[in-house]
Amino acid sequence: MPTIDVQVHTVPRTVWAEMLKVSNGSSVGALRARHLCEMPIFGKDPQMLGALDDRIPIMDDAGVDMEVLCTGMNNASLFEDRAQNVDMARATNDAFSGANLSYPQRYRFFATPPLPHVQESVDEIRRASKLPGFAGVMMPADFGMPMDDERLDDLYAEINRLRGLLFLHPNGADNPGRYGRWGLETMIGWPALNALAIMEMILGGVLDRFPDITLITPHLSGTMLFLAGRIDRYFNDMRGPAFFKCQEQPIWYMKRMYHDSVSFQHSALELARTMVGSDHILAASDYPWQCRKRYADFLDVVDTLDWADEERAGVRGGNMERLLRERGCW
Repeated sequence: MPTIDVQVHTVPRTVWAEMLKVSNGSSVGALRARHLCEMPIFGKDPQMLGALDDRIPIMDDAGVDMEVLCTGMNNASLFEDRAQNVDMARATNDAFSGANLSYPQRYRFFATPPLPHVQESVDEIRRASKLPGFAGVMMPADFGMPMDDERLDDLYAEINRLRGLLFLHPNGADNPGRYGRWGLETMIGWPALNALAIMEMILGGVLDRFPDITLITPHLSGTMLFLAGRIDRYFNDMRGPAFFKCQEQPIWYMKRMYHDSVSFQHSALELARTMVGSDHILAASDYPWQCRKRYADFLDVVDTLDWADEERAGVRGGNMERLLRERGCW
């Protein structure tokens, strides 16, 4: 089976150049752009800034056969001008597809929609889904509206029509506040946003209305799996199922979705295996945010799990290969 990394990031150079220009302004988007551009682990790392040709030897050294690229941040939303937002989303998707054309066995990508503009996002996902290397859609976990907002239904309907993979990823706080101290934004803030976005989709009935969407959650679902007992108690006893829009218990949806392995802890992965099964866990590095010093670190965690060989092989890439093949993206 191949080894597939389902969460890796980079920003195309053309988009990065525009981000730098925007960061000099005073708008909300400019403040967010400046927050990103000034992060040493963002603006000074060539692997974060589109150096995909140079990444192939790094992949080879780590034993990674394929990466599924995404920006991680919804960089298009930094551009408050609607037309520029659309242009940047389009440029991102074209650049990622270009990486697949150059290295068809090594790269796939999750397409970036120009949110919060819903109709433009529908149009761009429809276009991007026809590009070589398309594997699904990346939506930010925070972009100005709840994930169960009915204004997003046209976008979900398009992803549902594609029987698509939907990868949720935190967008980065506009104002980190206390999370900005000690790196807490990265350590616990963004994973918490994962859980918030996923639970909005579950409790708001999104996954019932659009059952052909397959959700992939980063960072081992953030805090969601660890809080499943508390969630279940609130759902059943404190509010009651009739209060919510979902048709099933929250854990039912958790078991249907897929969870990437970015936790770097055996006990966390053991919990996920107990709750959702090893066939719903996908190997991921969060590179180059994580695994910066040694890319293969994320695979060492998987390879040293006391699981059957076929389970580890599935997590390493077999599970993701199956999802891609089922959607004609292999």
